[in-house]
Amino acid sequence: MESASIGALVRTLDYDRYLAAVFAPAPCREALFALLAFNQEVARISEAVSEPMLGRIRLQWWREAVDDIYAGRPARRHAAALPLAATIRAHRLDRVAFDGLLDARKADLDPEVRARAKMIEEALAAAPVWFRKVGLDDDGGVALIHRLPGRLLKRLSNRGNVAFVSATLTVSAGTESFNDFRRSMGIDRQSRLSGAVEPKKHGRLSFETPLDRDPAEVVADAGKPCLVVTPSYDDAEELAARLPGAVVRETKADGDARETAAAAAARVAEDGVLIAAGAWAGLDTPRRWRSIVVPRIPFERPTILDEKIESRYIDSRNVATRRMRQVVGRGLRTPDARCTLYVCDARYRKLGRFLPVRFEESREEGERVDVTLSKIERNPAVRKAALGHYGCECRACGYVPPNGVTRTIDIHHLHPLAEGKRRTRLEDVIPLCANCHRLAHDETPPIPLARL
Repeated sequence: MESASIGALVRTLDYDRYLAAVFAPAPCREALFALLAFNQEVARISEAVSEPMLGRIRLQWWREAVDDIYAGRPARRHAAALPLAATIRAHRLDRVAFDGLLDARKADLDPEVRARAKMIEEALAAAPVWFRKVGLDDDGGVALIHRLPGRLLKRLSNRGNVAFVSATLTVSAGTESFNDFRRSMGIDRQSRLSGAVEPKKHGRLSFETPLDRDPAEVVADAGKPCLVVTPSYDDAEELAARLPGAVVRETKADGDARETAAAAAARVAEDGVLIAAGAWAGLDTPRRWRSIVVPRIPFERPTILDEKIESRYIDSRNVATRRMRQVVGRGLRTPDARCTLYVCDARYRKLGRFLPVRFEESREEGERVDVTLSKIERNPAVRKAALGHYGCECRACGYVPPNGVTRTIDIHHLHPLAEGKRRTRLEDVIPLCANCHRLAHDETPPIPLARL
C-alpha cells in the first residue's frame, strides 16, 4: 500500500499521532504510518466489540497475522496488515514488541476494566463537580475518585442490566435487612425476585480480641487449619518469617497476586496455616477454617491522584468494615462450621458493626476509652432567615405547628452539610417537620422534595 493510502487510514484513526508522524523524515514516514495503523486497529478492538469473547477472537486474528509475517508466509490482505508486513521485513523489527502490545490489549477486554473505563469516560464527559475527579494514580494510570460513592452507586444500580449479588451474612437481624441494603445502594427500582436469603443453619462463630498478645503467638495457639488475613504482602512476609511451616500466598515481583487464595489454601495441610494478603476477596477456599486471625485491621490505603491525597478517613473505615464482614464469612461456609475469629488490632472498635448479631452472645463492657466527637457547624442565621422567608409550614406534608411553636420545624439542606463547607442561600434549604426530615435522610443522597 502506498504511503498516501496508509497515511489516510492513520489520519482517520489517530489524528494526533498522524500529525506527529508527518514531521518525520520522508523515508521513515511510511513505516511509522504502518506501525500506527497496526496499533490503532488493535487498540480499538475493546471499543468495537460487545462481548469480551469477540474481542479475543479479533486479537487472535492479529496474533496469527504477526505469526504469518515472521514465518515468511504471505501477509493477510488487510489495510493495516499488508504495510505492517512490509515494514517489519524492511526494518527487521523484533517480534517482542508486537507480542507485548497484543498481550497488553488483552487486558482491555476484562469486564471490570471495561466498566471502569466507561465510568471514567462518563465522568470526563460530565460537568465538573467537587465530589468527582479524574487524574493519575501513583502508577501513572488514569483513575476516578468519587467522594460521594452513594451517588455513583445509585447511578449504576438503576440501570436495567445491573445485578447486585452479595454472599455475606447480613449484620442486623430482621426482615428489613434487604431494604437497608437497597437504600444504602440507592436502588429505586428492583426486580420482584430481589431479596435476602438467610441460611437457617450457618455454623457457629466465636469472637476474641487478644490485644495484648503477639499475633504470631495467637496463630501458633489457634485451632487448625488457620487462615491469617493481612492487609498487605509485606505484612504477610514479615509474619511468615516468625511462623515456620506456614504457607504464604505467592505474589509477583511487583506485588500483584499471582496465586488465588483458593489455590494457596489447597497447599495447606489440615493442621497448617495460610497467611494471605487480601484473603477477604475472591471465591471460596477449599478449607473449613477452625480459626481466622486478623493481625491488623485492613484499612484501605489513601487514594492519590495527581500527587494529592483525595480519599478521606471515613472512606477507609467503611472499606475496612466491609472487608471484616467478608472475613467473617470465610469461617462460615457450611451449616456445621465451627470457627474462632481473633482480632489483634484495637482499631476494630472504630469500625462499623461487622459481626452479625446472631454471633454476639456476649459483649465486653466497662473499659474506659477516650472518645473524640465532631459535629457540623450550622449557622443559626440560616434557620431564622428560612423561617422568615418560607414560614413554619412543612413543605412536604403541609404540617403547621400549633401556637407558632417553631421548634418542631427543621431546616433541611437540599445538599447535605456533610458534603463540605459552603455558603448557604435560601434556595438551598426548605422547612420540614421532624418526621419528614428524618424520612428525607433515610437515603443517600437525601430523598428529593417531589418524592417526599
